[in-house]
Amino acid sequence: MEYENTTQDKRTLRQLMMEYNLSVRMLARYINCSASLLSLMMNGKRTFKLKHKDNIVKVLNINEQITWLNQ
Repeated sequence: MEYENTTQDKRTLRQLMMEYNLSVRMLARYINCSASLLSLMMNGKRTFKLKHKDNIVKVLNINEQITWLNQ
């Protein structure tokens, strides 16, 4: 039986940050962007660039699908 990803199976970035005990400022520092830009991206007012997504995946050491917005 093949496993299908649904939106219920995906964790949000905010959930992952809580698991790793990371604030917006700390994560922004790790991915080399400003905290205000990261906050805007997380709130859907700016789009995540591929470089930001790649850096977040590397910092959090994840290999799963995540939901980039908290919707």
